[in-house]
Amino acid sequence: MTLNKLISDKKIAMSGAKRHGWALNYFSKSLKKDKEIVMTAVREFGLALKYADEQLQNDPEIVLSAIKKNRMSFHYASKILKNDREFIMESVKTNGRVIDLIDDKWKNDREIVLTAAIQKHKWPSRYMDYSIWEDRDFVLNEIHKDGTALECAADFLKKDKEVVLNAVKQHRWALRYADESLRKDPEIVLAAKREHGWALDAAHPSLWKNKDFVSKIVKENGNAFRFADDSLKRDKDFVSKIVKENGWALKYAYEPLKKDSQIMQTAFERFGRKFNLDSMLKGENNTIKAISYEELISDPAKRIITSWSGGKDCCLALYRTLKDKKNKLDYLLNCTSNQSGNVSFHEIDSKLLKSQMDFLGVPYIMKSTTQDGYQDECKNAVESLVIPQGIDSMVFGNIYVDEHKEWGEHLCEDVGIESIESIWNEDTEKLANEVLSSKIDAYIICANANLIDKYWVGKKFDKDFLNYAKKNKIDLCGEYGEFHTFVTSCPLFKGKITFADTEVCRKDDYWVLKVKKVKVDKGQT
Repeated sequence: MTLNKLISDKKIAMSGAKRHGWALNYFSKSLKKDKEIVMTAVREFGLALKYADEQLQNDPEIVLSAIKKNRMSFHYASKILKNDREFIMESVKTNGRVIDLIDDKWKNDREIVLTAAIQKHKWPSRYMDYSIWEDRDFVLNEIHKDGTALECAADFLKKDKEVVLNAVKQHRWALRYADESLRKDPEIVLAAKREHGWALDAAHPSLWKNKDFVSKIVKENGNAFRFADDSLKRDKDFVSKIVKENGWALKYAYEPLKKDSQIMQTAFERFGRKFNLDSMLKGENNTIKAISYEELISDPAKRIITSWSGGKDCCLALYRTLKDKKNKLDYLLNCTSNQSGNVSFHEIDSKLLKSQMDFLGVPYIMKSTTQDGYQDECKNAVESLVIPQGIDSMVFGNIYVDEHKEWGEHLCEDVGIESIESIWNEDTEKLANEVLSSKIDAYIICANANLIDKYWVGKKFDKDFLNYAKKNKIDLCGEYGEFHTFVTSCPLFKGKITFADTEVCRKDDYWVLKVKKVKVDKGQT
């Protein structure tokens, strides 16, 4: 069936819209005017509103359905609707987070902002007259939903211990907005730590001279010793005591103390006893590699884990990140389906992926996940490395899809590390060409059979494919799931994979490359 016939056939289009709302982009003009088709698409994928006919972008029912699915769909509402107070009110009732996107004139409308504020979401109502932020009950209600709402509170409430305590318990970063007097309070800082990870950079410097405070913090997170006052980092007796609690702390001690044989031995014993990777990751990946403790404590680099799917986007994101020599890749995380054993959403065989990840030369975790428990299972895998291995950040290869970016941000927020989105919101044609110019060799391994001809599956991601994709209005990076790739070589790899025997199969709506045999050339790039 040709693409032109497909996108003009309402029955087929309806079937596609139910499963993949973004496919609206490939439907004929007449179908983009069909309210039933468009409603189906935006209910499945809110951002599909972008591809709807202008008349339907002015239809409140359609737009509100899209906003319910994804607040960012508000961008594609008509100018008429964006200037209609009644519609704005309905929008914030539907999705309170739309408050961030509306025109400033509506952000000063007390009724609209209060309507957004009472929704059960975690974003605070930032935009309203100052007087409401002097209302203690209102502020307590707001920080119950998002502790960082403390930023908007009146100054006298930032000095209110009960208010601040509630804020930091809800969100650790609220500590940054507390009055200086409370950032000196160990109870407040420890509450931020206990509830949602670490906000230690916001603690007042005077606390980092307090041995009791530092001991309590470092006992649970050796990485926190980086914030300690220099006087403590140079105190041999204190460092000796600290490393008995958490060997990882030695990384941030005064340089000569790192070479003290007695302290080193104590730290190593403590590190090995509490944070043994082989036992911690038992059952996840038997090929985990040992890491030298001496190397860990002497390395000042930002330690990174990357979300690795095996495709060009995650590879480019990592490649960009590692160009900064202050960043060091420590781990790869890949999630596979517990049903198929393949990479979740990409249909890449896990055995093939292992060969690829070996070329990156760092330990990796292959986490078998369930469909319902995917987020929690991935979070637990990352969390198992944060404190014992001092992981600072996680790299993602997201480009446009807001839900994917938010998922990564929430995961990192929950475990207390930074989310790095090095290719986010960039033009996909520019990124596709950067993949080629960076000598990242990738092959099409999975493609939507309704959009992409079978011929291209198993072919190299190159200029010819990009020309084909442009001609057929396919996103050049396949950001909406049109296709997926597998990287066979790149500047980061210590080897090259060649497909020796393959077969293209049909699985539901997708062409999938079944790789039967590969040639692995180690040491070649």
